[in-house]
Amino acid sequence: MDWHLALATILGGYVALLILRVPIFFAFLIVVLVSALAIFPTWIGVIIVARNVVDGLLNFVLLPIPLFLLIGNLIVESGVGARAVQTIARRVDQVGGRTGFVALGSGALLSFVSVSSLAAAALILRTLDPIYGSSKKQQATMTGAALSSGGIAIFVPPSALAVLVSSIANVNVSDFLISIVPVALAMTLLYALIILTTEEPGSKAGQDHSIELEVMPIWPIVVRFGGLFGVMMLGIVLGFATPTEAAALGVAVTVIHLSLTKELTFAGLYKSLVQTVSDSTSLLLIVAMAGVFSQMLVFLGIADGVRIFLTDMNGNTLLLLLFCAICALLLGCFIDGVSLALVCIPLFLPALTEAGVSPIYFCLMLLLCIETGLLTPPFGLLLIVAGGLVKSTLSTSEIIRPTLPFLGANIALLISICIIASVFVK
Repeated sequence: MDWHLALATILGGYVALLILRVPIFFAFLIVVLVSALAIFPTWIGVIIVARNVVDGLLNFVLLPIPLFLLIGNLIVESGVGARAVQTIARRVDQVGGRTGFVALGSGALLSFVSVSSLAAAALILRTLDPIYGSSKKQQATMTGAALSSGGIAIFVPPSALAVLVSSIANVNVSDFLISIVPVALAMTLLYALIILTTEEPGSKAGQDHSIELEVMPIWPIVVRFGGLFGVMMLGIVLGFATPTEAAALGVAVTVIHLSLTKELTFAGLYKSLVQTVSDSTSLLLIVAMAGVFSQMLVFLGIADGVRIFLTDMNGNTLLLLLFCAICALLLGCFIDGVSLALVCIPLFLPALTEAGVSPIYFCLMLLLCIETGLLTPPFGLLLIVAGGLVKSTLSTSEIIRPTLPFLGANIALLISICIIASVFVK
């Protein structure tokens, strides 16, 4: 079978299954099994899939993912995250307040302990919606900034998605976790500039209604969130702790601290553990299919076909990077970040590595494509999350419109990463 037709069949079938609301793991499993049986029309294909799934689950590099997820769930279930968002809302309002800065500050703070853009954005929206719900304009502004700011979470260690992407790409996890920090800072500065130039100061939270915020001093919140981030990152940066050991230390510190402050109950701990097991199981099962999927791409000739196609682009590294970025952005409009990583890394990374591009730059580019895809209408998952939370007061267009400037900032940052990667080729 021609590799173009094989690739179109695999991607088309996978996207069709997702549109039909087949769970991600089962959609991926169906595609992989059909591909394996097409190559090995016997039990050999099934055995290859089963063996690679088991081998994938035994990958030690993936162990930090459930630990990072547990930290985020503990922060959410203890109520610390919501109280921090409320405090930021009041403090920003006291200095004249722009709603966007409330969402941005909350997103930046929660990014230290939230490993999911969806989780961070949902927490910000749930907490701030009762505060700004009386003003439709403020609510729309807050929603756009919250959705965008929630995306900072995947660029701040501990980032489960960053660990996942680096493990699939065989990139050193510690080095990659350090490399994503400048991107998070750049995103925060760009978003702050957008809010400053596009939003006028609004009325203060709670001014028009009787909602009373639970206000805590701001510096203790910064210290406790920043301290947790520092505990996990110090060992990684200095090189005497692996990401797994840093994540385990972070879990221990979080549990001890929340227990001493009496913010974590047994019910909250139980709920956090159950949610972590559920999230981790689905993620790890999907990642376990990565090895099988890569093998199918090789057996079907797709990997070699894509590599030859990309290396024929006149040796222009920047054009090569931009082409890969555009493809990833288009796919990101229809599939989730994990699936995008599983599809794009085995397709594009070999050709980019051969062209001298550092795998770290490609992984940074891919993470930004994932985040941008979450914001891209009409199928962006962040937009769907927002629609479920504020659909009673805001229309779809009112949710999408305030996210467009942030979407433009992401694309500008993505182009910048491509340019830098093309300059520093090996």
